[in-house]
Amino acid sequence: MYDGLLPDQCRALISRGDYQGPTAGMARGYVQANLVILPLEIADDFKQFAQLNPQACPLLEVLVAGKKVVETVAIADVATSFPAYRYFEYSEVVEDVPNVSHLWRDDLVSFLIGCSYTTDQCLLEQGIILQHVLHNTTVPIYITDRITHPTRFFSGPMVVSMRPIKKHQVDLAVSITRDYPLAHGAPICVGDPGQLGIANLSQPAYGTFYPLQSDEVPVFWACGVTPQLCAQHKEIDFMITHKPGHMLICDLKNHDLYKKESV
Repeated sequence: MYDGLLPDQCRALISRGDYQGPTAGMARGYVQANLVILPLEIADDFKQFAQLNPQACPLLEVLVAGKKVVETVAIADVATSFPAYRYFEYSEVVEDVPNVSHLWRDDLVSFLIGCSYTTDQCLLEQGIILQHVLHNTTVPIYITDRITHPTRFFSGPMVVSMRPIKKHQVDLAVSITRDYPLAHGAPICVGDPGQLGIANLSQPAYGTFYPLQSDEVPVFWACGVTPQLCAQHKEIDFMITHKPGHMLICDLKNHDLYKKESV
């Protein structure tokens, strides 16, 4: 229903409050982005965290403090153009909200982070079926036992998203996604979820799990939800992110990110 819309049409629906669901498959062919908003006093620390962990947090755009208008990846208002936001105080989720205009402060710095929904479109173009796109749900997301490179304010586990891929298409999926480092790049694991400390594949931390068929294997990519789990320090008294699976639809085409590196 939404795959044929242009990005500005999707954002208009979202900004009006007419759509608050997951964005997988929307505006097919266009980049999607994750979000982290932090006070200026810890923004440099998060930028360092992202640079130390580029597979989980590839930076697409960083706005100056107080600025809400995205310019590089889209012409959009960062406070209203995501279908759902997650608001944290002292590392705890306070609530999920459809926009964050009422929470805005002049000291807030916004980070747009690459998303594997971008390369989902590239996989679909090559005939790779993706259940979360087919059913308009959020991709299953898991917390791993792989530890990120820490900074003062951010430390903790890498988060991954999983897609069941036909065995004969795994090499193709790897070769496609490795050329998009700004969309998390190649998978970090293929096959046994135990390699990542995932005990039960049917119970993701977020998203919807669809049972694997006999000719499929689980394939795991680093995920932009990682900062939400790594903001463990009680000194972080304020943070806004996207709700998992609910991204910014950007104006860039997917192929604009081909072999591009983080900002």
